[in-house]
Amino acid sequence: MNDSLPPKRKRLFYGLLSAYVFLLFFFYWKYVPLIQDFQAVLLPVLVLTCVLAAVEAWRGMIAFLFFSLLINSLPYFFGIYENTPHAPTALVLFLFLWLGLLIHSRTNPAFWRDQYSHFLFRPLLLFVLIILVSAGISILRYANFFPFLSSGVYELKVNVLGVRAGGAIMSVVISSLNYITGILFFLALFALAKRKDFRSKLLVAFSLSTLLVLFFGLVQKFSAPGLGTTPFWRNLHQINATLKDPNSFGAVVSATFPLFLGLAFSFRPKYLRALFGILLLLSVLVFPSIGSRSNLLGLGVGLLCFGILFFIKSRFSHKKKLFAAGALILLAVLALGLTFFLSPGSILHQRMRSSLFWLEGKSSLHELFNKRLLFWKAGLDMFRDYPLTGVGVGSFIIELPNSLKKMGLPHQSTDSALNYVLQIGAELGIVGLAALAGIVGLIFQRARRQWQEISARDPDLYIFIGAVSGLAAFATNFVFQTFIGSFEVKYVLWFLVALALAVPSTEARPEPGKILQQRSAGHFKTAAILLVFIYGLLHSWNALHSLSLRSRTEEFSLRQDFGFYEWERDNAGRAFRWTKKTAGLTLDNPGPQLILPCLASHPDLEKNPVFLKVYLANAFFKKERLLRRISINQKGWRELTFSSREIPQKKAYLIFETSRTWRPLESLGQPDPRSLGVAIGKG
Repeated sequence: MNDSLPPKRKRLFYGLLSAYVFLLFFFYWKYVPLIQDFQAVLLPVLVLTCVLAAVEAWRGMIAFLFFSLLINSLPYFFGIYENTPHAPTALVLFLFLWLGLLIHSRTNPAFWRDQYSHFLFRPLLLFVLIILVSAGISILRYANFFPFLSSGVYELKVNVLGVRAGGAIMSVVISSLNYITGILFFLALFALAKRKDFRSKLLVAFSLSTLLVLFFGLVQKFSAPGLGTTPFWRNLHQINATLKDPNSFGAVVSATFPLFLGLAFSFRPKYLRALFGILLLLSVLVFPSIGSRSNLLGLGVGLLCFGILFFIKSRFSHKKKLFAAGALILLAVLALGLTFFLSPGSILHQRMRSSLFWLEGKSSLHELFNKRLLFWKAGLDMFRDYPLTGVGVGSFIIELPNSLKKMGLPHQSTDSALNYVLQIGAELGIVGLAALAGIVGLIFQRARRQWQEISARDPDLYIFIGAVSGLAAFATNFVFQTFIGSFEVKYVLWFLVALALAVPSTEARPEPGKILQQRSAGHFKTAAILLVFIYGLLHSWNALHSLSLRSRTEEFSLRQDFGFYEWERDNAGRAFRWTKKTAGLTLDNPGPQLILPCLASHPDLEKNPVFLKVYLANAFFKKERLLRRISINQKGWRELTFSSREIPQKKAYLIFETSRTWRPLESLGQPDPRSLGVAIGKG
């Protein structure tokens, strides 16, 4: 975009940029822990990446590739573990990268034109639209369709484990961004990866970052097992290096191992070949301590794929091919030797032994798959109930306990589907699966054409083989994992896709499907709009009926309340709960007269009274009638009395609104950070 653009285009650009900055600020305030020491380390990385991307897109991309693998465990150093809901740091880094790219596009509009012309742009856009529609409807559902059916976005229970609406909405937002940001990363990266000079810089930056990751993994393995990890993984004796968890670490190692093997063949400088050799050796050393059998299987599939493609296409003599085969076999034997003989105490060794126990009939299939069979069964149940639309993006983990309880199965555990296809089927239905299948099909079609046309003498052949073999490892890992919360894994996945589709650099020839897309662009647009519209209608119907909070409340007998802290007792033994600024509760059979004790304890109560409003609401917690409006200027319990003429006798829904709250920590210096409204006792 340049200064010659019409004023309307300029205003549109700055309007969109302002909207993105506002949303980024809100997201950061809502989901990133504002701990001073944590921010002191994180913010410089975010700002540096954004500034570099604003100046030159390739510089920002190099910074992102370098830092995205290194900052994922950063919250753990400051005591921010998974029990504290927060946005993954790799996601936050990408959002700042994208801000920089938006600013960069002000002076370089050609950067975006490359993305629009990509042969995958329309299928990816369709998939993104499906995700956005699913996310929007799911957020409305968890918000109880505020402002249409409810008077606010209240923290109502959404499943039998007591998860609240705020947590469910966060799950929808994070899961949606897991899909969308990976796609955006690919589109921004592909134009750079096509250019050989930029591609080399990207690969070196990524390799150096991985080297630091592996070194830190060795530190965890041999010196400081509790450094940069969570108590949960430390107790299991699994290492995560600088990634979110050991499964993510294992997925990255298993997928990048074939890539580094290919780079060792592709790059000529000896110091770079030495770098890739060190990366391969370190990967083998740390792998047993990662402890994931699925990652080991993925590594095996990736190496097998590499070997097959190498022997089919390589220009090396038969003797050199045999030597390479021997080297691959040696690496495999070394990995197995480290697992079974040199690391007998590793978690991977123990899990491989448990697999052997199953083959010998000494353990059950359920023990072998470690709860996956339960989650897969629940995923199939969701898919059967909502085959066209699924339960909504980000909703599998929320609906899992409900589904398991409905089937009479243990329902205390919660996780993703632990199978990528099943996850998408359960959350997005057949429509989402079809869109994904179309994207995968186009990628395979393009990769096959690349394979047919690339010369055996082209050094980029081995980058292609390494990237494709890494994708084969990923495909294996996705049978047993989803990595919905591991953004760094998804970025590595799309990095490999970009490499596989970008080499060799053949910008002049038409891309597969491009001519067809040009001829049928209008038909595709019409069909896509119609498909998304019908999908939205069906998903909205489900969200308003069987998936609604009201329906879930009735089906699973959820006792709805919100805005209350835990029960406690005063000196007289009276049970009560403090409210936040707004609170609500459900009353079953309140009787001919309902009496609710009420108390305010603001330090300045006499000078500045507190006003309390009590509303009668419907089942969606939509305010129907104001029952009481009282002024409280004295401490001490008082009674709120409601007659049978004011509230229903079978079930009543009440909303309490306090004019202001106070914090004991700030007002009295007490170790209580809560924001207190009024206390409501048992009626």
